[in-house]
Amino acid sequence: MDVLILAPLVLGLGACASVPSPQEIHDVGFRTPEMTFKALQVGVGADLPRLEYGCLSMGFKARFNGGQGLSQLAYRELREQVLSKRLEFWLGIPDAVILETRPLSEGRSLLRASSHGHEFELELVREEFWQAWAGAELLADEPLPRGSFGQWVEIYRSDGAPAIIGAGAPLPPELSGGDLQELGQRLTEFRIGREWKIDRILGLEEATPL
Repeated sequence: MDVLILAPLVLGLGACASVPSPQEIHDVGFRTPEMTFKALQVGVGADLPRLEYGCLSMGFKARFNGGQGLSQLAYRELREQVLSKRLEFWLGIPDAVILETRPLSEGRSLLRASSHGHEFELELVREEFWQAWAGAELLADEPLPRGSFGQWVEIYRSDGAPAIIGAGAPLPPELSGGDLQELGQRLTEFRIGREWKIDRILGLEEATPL
């Protein structure tokens, strides 16, 4: 069943997929469920397995293959060795049209799409994270506990000054145990955010979740 559910992700491996425009590639993001689905379309259409893999939630990856997990390397191997040969399951992701998106609960949405007469559903979950960079080096890429975003981001005003957004994140041990002043001098970028990722893929005719 894992292969059947992942099959929609690999349309374009040798098929006639539409190549994304420069604007579509520029607009890739995960700020809304629709943007995440469009990112998946770009990844499949442009043959970018890293982007496809990045569209999947942590839960999706953890549940795969009976809980053994799905690494990026394993996804690439599955994509090349197994899924590229399953032509009968390709659902036409690059050409799919979003029919509707509706919230299921706080931080979870359902997206319904159609391609070449076949309809399917995706459940998306909003994940919270932070990153720290030193030039081209990614120092940290850490998930935040679900629902804790508000604990690390605050909007406040003091003494009549313009409102300020302040954000912080807990450093992992490998960073907090070192020279913090030197770390501060190295930092070039700090990001904290919420992104929508694909958590389940369901067919309307055979709706068996991963």
